[in-house]
Amino acid sequence: MNQSRLAFLFLAFTNIALPQAADHVTAEREVRDTISRYFAAWQDGSRETLASLTRPSSTRFSSGATRLGNLFGRTTGDQRKLAHFIRHLEFLRPDVAVAVGLWRDTTPGAAYASGAFNYTLVHEGQSWKLATVHETLNQPLPALDSSVPAEPLKKDGDWEILFDGQSSGHWLTLGGARDLGQSWRVAEGCLISMPGSQGADLRSDREYRSFEMKWEWMASARSNSGVKYRLFGADTINFGPARYAAGWEYQMADDAGDPGARVDDRQKSGALYGVVPVAQPAARPAGEWNESRLLVTGDHVEHWLNGILTARYPVDFAFDSPVLLQHHASEVRYRNIRVRRILPN
Repeated sequence: MNQSRLAFLFLAFTNIALPQAADHVTAEREVRDTISRYFAAWQDGSRETLASLTRPSSTRFSSGATRLGNLFGRTTGDQRKLAHFIRHLEFLRPDVAVAVGLWRDTTPGAAYASGAFNYTLVHEGQSWKLATVHETLNQPLPALDSSVPAEPLKKDGDWEILFDGQSSGHWLTLGGARDLGQSWRVAEGCLISMPGSQGADLRSDREYRSFEMKWEWMASARSNSGVKYRLFGADTINFGPARYAAGWEYQMADDAGDPGARVDDRQKSGALYGVVPVAQPAARPAGEWNESRLLVTGDHVEHWLNGILTARYPVDFAFDSPVLLQHHASEVRYRNIRVRRILPN
């Protein structure tokens, strides 16, 4: 995964007592709950709830560090549908936390579709409150290239076959082009990310909201990749055409050889990358095939690997999104990629 992570360097030079294990779990749950209630208050346009969740002296900033009197692109009183995703949560002290994540406005016709946030929260009295709010905008996902007709979709019952071992016709670059260039190739019945090439993620040429996805994959030594879903927008980590996307990621790696996977259960295969650790390691060694299953519903997500449930977590608003294969400058092979849509009850 190539997303940047905050480094709070002063922790290395100060003797700060962080919460003990049990208290840390409670504090993290309370911080996440405060942020969820904060987004819900914006959705409902509730000034009273917003006031109860923020310090009277709280400060809001735009992406250019300009002080704002309101959240970027939002006004109270509007009925919005705001999905959010906390990528990283750090305690600077037992009573101070920083949350970094993504937001997306799923309201039809929203002026600002998605972005990133950096919230500082403090514990006052019996509750956590937001002290600073810093929000930025993500680039929207580029429109699909309509100049080349889509390949006819093959189906197996309810399953849509996105890769049959022969054609990459249902996969596009993030920019929407059907020419995959030098980053990917189809060989030996596999869709293969090419090491040493300029990485470019691939997205499906159709979108999904609630779905089940199955695929097989093989990691090469020290490789790293992932399947992303519910994309929040193009990740603004570089200038020029969008090549990467921000969203939830089913992690895939050589668990024994990838530096991150060796030391962090949140970077092992089957994890929600960087957020939810694997409940039980289940990846096979590099050079062997793995079977993955992803279940995405309106209220929760499940990651399965080789028949084992490795991660499960709740979600808020569902929205339509492509699924995406990550290119991480290493070779990972995919085959038998299929998706089954789940209709609402």
